[in-house]
Amino acid sequence: PLAVLQTLVRLYAEGSVAPLYFFPRTAWAWLRPGGSLSKASQAWAVSARRPFAEQGDAANRLVLRGLPDPLRDGQRAFEATARAVIEPLLRCLVDGRFDATADGAAGAEGAEASGAAQAAEAAVQGGA
Repeated sequence: PLAVLQTLVRLYAEGSVAPLYFFPRTAWAWLRPGGSLSKASQAWAVSARRPFAEQGDAANRLVLRGLPDPLRDGQRAFEATARAVIEPLLRCLVDGRFDATADGAAGAEGAEASGAAQAAEAAVQGGA
């Protein structure tokens, strides 16, 4: 856990002086169970069906001006940052939907964790 915290603090410091290749909805779509790079591309790229994708966000357009697209030439930086932020979160979510070893049975702890997982997903999806 200390190493995770150190990594997050390092990313915070890096992000305070240069654009950080972290886009929460795109990262979540890629790394969540059942996620894929294809789903991440859908979360990132603006289209007629997804006019409010992260690529279209004014802040993202501003900070990425002149820099490689995070899912093309900047993919290595995006993947490293996304893994550093999202994977520790996924390890902390105790929920049958996120744990490949769980049998899906949910007691009081499972219901509590399910609520936490739903809150985490809602925060990412809502951009909060």
